[in-house]
Amino acid sequence: MDTINTKFVIGFLAAIVLIVGAIAFFAGKTAESGPASQYDLVAFAQCLKDEGATFYGAFWCPHCQATKRIFGEAAVAKLPYVECATPDGQGQLPICTQNGIESYPTWVFKDGSRIGGELSPDAVAPPGMISLNDLAQKSHCQLIDKATGQAVPIVPSTTSTTTTASSSSSSSAR
Repeated sequence: MDTINTKFVIGFLAAIVLIVGAIAFFAGKTAESGPASQYDLVAFAQCLKDEGATFYGAFWCPHCQATKRIFGEAAVAKLPYVECATPDGQGQLPICTQNGIESYPTWVFKDGSRIGGELSPDAVAPPGMISLNDLAQKSHCQLIDKATGQAVPIVPSTTSTTTTASSSSSSSAR
């Protein structure tokens, strides 16, 4: 009986380790391993900041979290991010209210235009999402291909630019 219990416990622990490992592996997918990995997103994030773009979001917003995952940890540190949620997640901070932020994520550019929605790692974003190309076009920042060191040509955007923060895929401000 002791051998059966020992084998069961060892098998159970091995299964737990495999499950935890798989979760850690898939949760760790970021710009370093996804379609956006071909770009120097740290330099791109710095350029967005230098060019006056602002990324408004909320800590509880899954679309904002997905956008940050695409950029990767090193680039997120450079992003011009403004947290809009109050610490309890139940309200909006005055800076976001004053700037007319109504949904997350919302990107505001120095010309006053804005686009909202979750960032897609693909060159052309599906409906309701924005692409790195859209951000490059609006900010005049270049996406640099890591392999060649060359700027990636900007493709005309299919994402609508508005003067109000709205997107069908974004999370509404609480």
